[in-house]
Amino acid sequence: MITRFSQLESREKSIEPEDIIVAHRTENSWSQFFTTFKGIVSMEGNPTAHPMLIAREHGVPCVIGVKDAVDVFSPYDGQIVTIDGFRKKVYLGAVPAVEVPLSRISELFEAVTPEILPTMSELVAEATKKGKMFTDEAGKAWFVKPDSIMSGSLLELQLASFAIRDGLLNRAGATPPISIVGEQQVIGGKVYEKLLGSLQEQVNVLNRLTLEQFETYSHQEEVTIRNYLSICQHFTPTVDQWHAFCNSYREVCAYMWLSFSTRTSKLDHMFRIAHELEIPKIYFSECEAQIQAGTFEEDVAFKKDMNKLREKLFGFYTKEELRAISIDSLRASHPDLYNDLIYVARQYKFTPSSDWKVEIPFSVVLERLLNTATLLDRGAVETAMTSSDFFVDNPELLRWTMLGTKSKIQQNNSHHQILRGQWFVREKLLNLGQTIISILRGQWFVREKLLNLGQTIISRTSGSKIDFEALDDKGHKIRKPFLSPTDILDASVEQVEMFIVQFSSLS
Repeated sequence: MITRFSQLESREKSIEPEDIIVAHRTENSWSQFFTTFKGIVSMEGNPTAHPMLIAREHGVPCVIGVKDAVDVFSPYDGQIVTIDGFRKKVYLGAVPAVEVPLSRISELFEAVTPEILPTMSELVAEATKKGKMFTDEAGKAWFVKPDSIMSGSLLELQLASFAIRDGLLNRAGATPPISIVGEQQVIGGKVYEKLLGSLQEQVNVLNRLTLEQFETYSHQEEVTIRNYLSICQHFTPTVDQWHAFCNSYREVCAYMWLSFSTRTSKLDHMFRIAHELEIPKIYFSECEAQIQAGTFEEDVAFKKDMNKLREKLFGFYTKEELRAISIDSLRASHPDLYNDLIYVARQYKFTPSSDWKVEIPFSVVLERLLNTATLLDRGAVETAMTSSDFFVDNPELLRWTMLGTKSKIQQNNSHHQILRGQWFVREKLLNLGQTIISILRGQWFVREKLLNLGQTIISRTSGSKIDFEALDDKGHKIRKPFLSPTDILDASVEQVEMFIVQFSSLS
């Protein structure tokens, strides 16, 4: 860490061959001390400034324009880090380098080319390879959406979300109105949809939306996600709030099903315009990077939270101790660390499953902490340029680029955000389930009323997943209550509503 030039002049600090220099800025007068080093990170600078020139002269990586670099990296002074000048990232620890051929670098200076979309056969082959589709007897392809078994009301709401997709597009002003006629079926707790056509055919339909309409659509999606998270965070088991959750969950799922095709349509517009203007790939990528740096990313927040938790845990345990520790012992010995672990586990998606019956993956969180290289601070990498400095002669291209880039980020964000909202609602429903069990165990006369109510609910609804009947050892039917609070997570939308109404009054 070099905070001022006098530190070099007075020999207070010296630069060693293996050092990566971190400074506010560097100047020509510093060159006499820059004999051998491994890289530079500076807060100030531009592509022709001293740190870039001296780094190029020595053939080492350089990252400039890093906001608060000195403050961010000070805690790591003297530690081993790995600098990636190409991607503008710095990692804690030694990360193996990957050799890149010169031809791959030269490609970055070629003009942007339109994206070639996969054909129907290529799409089917790739999905089949990943186990995400099957072909029926008629030869029709069915894709799984999402690739996760879902329970009770979540499965019901996801299935219902397909029917409102065209409404979301038309709400943005599509003219003529867009109609998405899909066919879905549930197999083994998963929703499958018949392939609507090739990706190019889907994009052609969406290309009816103008730039302004796509901007409206994207804004409405952002508002829907914010409303969904707010509803989930403030959820209490009342009928009105259950309806609000169901409606918002159905809508965010519909946006998620549309995310790939709408994103592809935005990128199609973006690449075609960039290709016509012969924009170099590296210039185009830099513009995307600037847009990305100014956009909230769940994955960046995830890495920061994981780094903080990692540092806290390593303040009390070694890697070997963490590999052997149980969740119960962590809760008993360090409840604050345990609460931090719960927070991270509930904030982000760690496993392929999106079902709220799947317990929080504490062990997976710990394993990820131990096996992932630590990215010091990707979010703080900011250069003197902003996205508005690009494509000044073509604001339309900049707007399409902002739409396409933010769409990719939002698609990734939604996986974390939807699951995060589920955890809030899940906790309140489990509390309701626990209340039901407490009543059933403690008050016999109320128990009988609840059992009768359970039969009434079953008689009024179809496809019940709550089993109020069982067989005794002689094969005779007997009535039984909830066996576990998690049984409420298997209930349908209507059943949850009836339990909220009736059980709350009985309790």
